[in-house]
Order: sequence, then C-alpha cells, then structure tokens
Amino acid sequence: MRERRAAYMPLCHKCGRYAEYLDVESGRWLCAKCIASIVEYKFLRGIRLAKPRRGDNLVMVCRGDLQSYYALKTLIKVEKAYEVTIEAIELAPQPLCEELCEEEGIKYCFEEAKHDTYTDFRLAVLARLRGARDPLLVMPDALEDLAVYAMSEVWLGDLRGLLLDMLFRVSYPLSGVSVKALALLEPRLAARLPSAYLLASSRELLEELSRSTPSLPYSAVEALFELTAKLRKKSIKTS
Repeated sequence: MRERRAAYMPLCHKCGRYAEYLDVESGRWLCAKCIASIVEYKFLRGIRLAKPRRGDNLVMVCRGDLQSYYALKTLIKVEKAYEVTIEAIELAPQPLCEELCEEEGIKYCFEEAKHDTYTDFRLAVLARLRGARDPLLVMPDALEDLAVYAMSEVWLGDLRGLLLDMLFRVSYPLSGVSVKALALLEPRLAARLPSAYLLASSRELLEELSRSTPSLPYSAVEALFELTAKLRKKSIKTS
C-alpha cells in the first residue's frame, strides 16, 4: 500500500525528491527545499530591482502576519550584501517581529493598530513615515495581497493607497510569491497566525476565480504595477 501511494506522489521538478508544492506560475511541482531557494531568489531579485544605494535606510513595513515575518527574516540577509541599514516598523494588533529585531540588533517600532483594508494600512504607513528622509520601503505584500488589493480596491476607484508609491521608493520583493508557499516554509507560524489577507471575502473570490484562471493573480499584479509606474511618471513630470 505504501509503495502504491508513493507512486502517485509528484516529484520535484528540480531535484527529484517528493514534491509538496505546485508552483502555479511555472506549472511545476517542487519540494520544500527547492521552493525555499526559489522564494529567496525572487525576494532578492525584487530588492535588486528597487536599486538600493550604498548606505540606504531600508524600512521593513510589518503588519503582524506571516508575510511580514518572512520578509523581515530574509531582508536581514540583504544588509551585508548591499551595505545598507535596516529598521522595522510594525503596525499590527500585536507585535510579531519584535523578538527577531532584538536578536538581530535592528531598530524596531511598534504601533498597535488594526486595518480593515489595504488602503487603510498603506495610508497609516504613509502617515507614520511622513517626513522620513528618503527611505526605501520594503512592503510585506505577497502575490495574493497585491491581487486582492488591485481587484477589490484600486480597480473600484480607490487610488489613495498608491500615494505611498508616489512619495517613496517602494519595493515589493514578495510580489511573485504565493502565501501558500510561505505557509509551507513557515508551517508553525502559519498555523498560529490569523488570516493571511486583510479581506477574507476578496480572498475567497480570488481563490474561486483562480481555479479556472490560474494566471489571474499574476495578471492583476502586473496591471497594478503598470498603473503605479504610469502614475509615478506623471507625478514626477508635474512636480
């Protein structure tokens, strides 16, 4: 029976081990070790695209969820490679990243807050950092976060949250990474944290639509970034 069950288990496309995760973007099965390597690569590539400068101050924006913790933990590896400094601000019901920051000697500020929408969260970040000296913001948004934000808020006409991208340099290193992949990498943390998205109803709609159109989240995020780039370009021209 055990041999028969094993025969039906997919194998990792990269290393041949038993796979645990289907990467929708590539259509390939991956094991936990290989998905960890790919996620870290995507994260570091996202940081590079933001073109951090030597001596830059990278502000990790946290909101008390799985995405924030993983992003902060991975961002710490960037500090030595780019000769930058890192600090973290956490706007959440309870502090999640404080202990990690203390262990790594990272400046940390916590503000107790609960936000019902991504726009509310982004506006709170904007208010918290107004007056800051040209930091590079690192946002915790994963693929589903940005897709839900685009479909349930931006496409419905609420562009206020995009002001954050107009006023600051912003990096989204988890934009191509699914929350499901992060949950596989941090199972204990994922099990004890609340819902990974701010909007449960929108999450359910996205998951339902993605069953028939797996590329939908990626298309939504791509369109969101295109809109943001155009608005930013227009903002620079008129300023």
